Amino acid sequence: MKHLSRLLAVVAVLALALPAVAQVGPTGQTAGGAISSTTFNANTDATGFNDTSLTPAAVALAGSTAQATFSTSTGAVLTGQVISTRTTVITTCSATTGFTLPAVQRYVAISVLNRSGGSCLIWPSIGATVETALGTDGAANAPFTQLTNTDVIYRPVTPTRWLQ
Repeated sequence: MKHLSRLLAVVAVLALALPAVAQVGPTGQTAGGAISSTTFNANTDATGFNDTSLTPAAVALAGSTAQATFSTSTGAVLTGQVISTRTTVITTCSATTGFTLPAVQRYVAISVLNRSGGSCLIWPSIGATVETALGTDGAANAPFTQLTNTDVIYRPVTPTRWLQ
């Protein structure tokens, strides 16, 4: 018991002698945990919060009525629109237009928030499928109809399969 009392006394003295360590919060947050408006407004695809990126107002173009196609020589998008951030808020879309999910990146989920006031088509990446109902995949390259005011997280589980 005597040794335990001495050990506790030594620990107490050492604890008082060590400099205080400030707690460091997540990037973009103040010490109290609130999001810093300066950091939020400076957010870009390259430096998002905790390695995320955001497209705050995606507009489906009238010509975006099919899965995106790409140049075989440069890889550039020829037709359609490809989602290019981890989180996309769709503000304009119709039942016949939409977006194509990006090439599958292992473990990188894509969040799509449809605030367009109508349904929007979401095509899988080239050669892939998108789950259309729990446990049921659509056909390869077939779009999923995302209803208005819904949030869907598309998760790649294989190089050719997206679950939601």
